[in-house]
Amino acid sequence: MTICIASICESLQSVVAVSDQMITIGNVSVDGTVQKIAPLHRNWFAMYSANDTTDVRPILDFATIILCCENRERTLMEAGIAIETGYAHRHQDLIEKRLLIPSGFRGLDDFHERGRKILGNAKFNQMLQRIEEISPECVFLLGGFDPQGIAHLLMQEPKSSFQCFDDPGFWAIGSGQQEAISSLIFQADKLGFSIINREPKCIYHLLAAKFTSESNKFVGKETHAVIYRFNQPPHFLIPEGIDHIRDVWEDYAIPKMPDELIREIPEMLVSRENWKQDTE
Repeated sequence: MTICIASICESLQSVVAVSDQMITIGNVSVDGTVQKIAPLHRNWFAMYSANDTTDVRPILDFATIILCCENRERTLMEAGIAIETGYAHRHQDLIEKRLLIPSGFRGLDDFHERGRKILGNAKFNQMLQRIEEISPECVFLLGGFDPQGIAHLLMQEPKSSFQCFDDPGFWAIGSGQQEAISSLIFQADKLGFSIINREPKCIYHLLAAKFTSESNKFVGKETHAVIYRFNQPPHFLIPEGIDHIRDVWEDYAIPKMPDELIREIPEMLVSRENWKQDTE
């Protein structure tokens, strides 16, 4: 249960990442205990949302090995294939270790080769259904830079190829996704939020979206914000800075109720009969 938001800014030269720090285990949630942003490569990072966090690190570790094995910069496609491959490897491992090996098969290939003959059609189909139900319970949002220093955003979901979000240039994952994306779309329409924004403006837009997403009970209040630039170490927004931005946002950006207008609304109401006359 979480919110992770990322956006390209500075005309494709920077990426801003914002997340909460809540972790939920069963029916218990604890805020301020976990960072949901992890490095994959000197110029690529990943954010995650997970129902089962035990799948997260094995997937990220596998992707990190792929991206770092040749000590060079990586393209959008290479980063996408790395997280996709790490996800697929973990997915297959879960299927084999949880189901197939305890059932007497050496792995997926062995199951498809011998399973129907050994189990019969009915049990074989039942096993296929159980296989379909096994999957890593996590989603990843990746940000980073290709060898030319151009920023990119990718997402990896269960049972899917990676997806590129260079257009619109921002995205969110987690329980508060709907609230955060709605906020960013509104800001893009009304307040000039876009990939050409300078870093400070982008930080404010993403924090505003994060604060808005806190109306979802599964999003924690504690907040982590990072700026990534090509071939540079990440820069972190200090907690006191986040608190100050929240205070200003609450005073400046939360809509106020127009009490005088509300008092006028009863005068705008008419009966059905009068409404019909007014529209004729």
